[in-house]
Amino acid sequence: MRFRQPFTLYRRKLQDGTRVYYFRTYDADGRRTGGRSTGQTHKALALKYVLELARTGRLDSPHEQTFGTYAENWWVWGVCSYLESQETRGKTLSRRYAEVQRGFLVNHVLPEFEKLKLSGIKPYHIEKWLKGLKDSGLSSASVQHCYGVLRLMMGEAKRLGHLAVNPVEAVKPIHLTQRVRGILSLDEARLLFDENKFSTYWQTEIGFVCNLLSATTGAREGECIALRSQDIFDGYIRIEHSWDHKYGLKETKTKLVREVPIPAKTQRWLTRLTANRPAGFVFSTNNGASPVYYKPIVAELYEALNRMKITETERKLRNITFHSWRHFYNSMLRGRVPDAKLQRLTGHQTQQMTERYTHFRLDDFDDVLAIQEELAI
Repeated sequence: MRFRQPFTLYRRKLQDGTRVYYFRTYDADGRRTGGRSTGQTHKALALKYVLELARTGRLDSPHEQTFGTYAENWWVWGVCSYLESQETRGKTLSRRYAEVQRGFLVNHVLPEFEKLKLSGIKPYHIEKWLKGLKDSGLSSASVQHCYGVLRLMMGEAKRLGHLAVNPVEAVKPIHLTQRVRGILSLDEARLLFDENKFSTYWQTEIGFVCNLLSATTGAREGECIALRSQDIFDGYIRIEHSWDHKYGLKETKTKLVREVPIPAKTQRWLTRLTANRPAGFVFSTNNGASPVYYKPIVAELYEALNRMKITETERKLRNITFHSWRHFYNSMLRGRVPDAKLQRLTGHQTQQMTERYTHFRLDDFDDVLAIQEELAI
């Protein structure tokens, strides 16, 4: 008698034209159950997928897959099939990104949906969950992030055929009021970096130069920390890497290498820091072997501002952070150089980001005032 597998495989064409293998099992009366997607386009991989379900006891009760089971390997580095699929399509997601996403999943999404069937998650569940997160004191940005994690995961479940509809699509995201990043005025920046007042405001050369570098190049915090002696040239620096305190040297955020001019003052201080050091990290306390931790750099900036009579209360009210230097650089150059050239220096890839990083001062509207006076209305 011929042995019959406890399942059958078949191909199904999805809306986007992709042909994915599905499988059916049999109930107690020998009747075939509804189809379930393997998410695979190759028969060998589909068979491997179904055999693994059988081995782990998940082949029966095809419609009982819970969100917890579905989410088991999501965002786990080296295991998550979604991350692998993105890499196959040329979109490399960082390990830090995966770690952050996994954190939101484990801490905020799974506690609510882990035991629910995938098909059992309804819009009203999601509405209630979002309200609960907001009422718990979680920031609007974090609630929005949780929503995004769930939406992406359920969207993949729909795309791969595990769901007929994505219930998250019926739920509007939390409205996110984004605080405008503050920047120092040009006069404040000049005072802060006045070399004659170095000891008045700053505690270390590393703190001073790292902040000066960001203010005069628009380099991100991690890009400053990652700068090496071999990245410094006569009149410019090469921004090729960023530094992650957990994972070390990595590509820049946009994976672009930028060559950015530096003024003589910045060049002089960088040369001073790297004297007799042909290679290695610039901002280092162990002769370039490894870079310093970023938090003391930020803390020194805040202390320097405080010594300059910009109190912690005022700084927070103005929303000035280390990242403000990037906004400062963008704002100082905007209108003085073509946007295409500015984007090449900052690494921004869209006009929208260039606009977002531009902060106008009242003096910038003198031309508007002149026209108003001329109209004399």
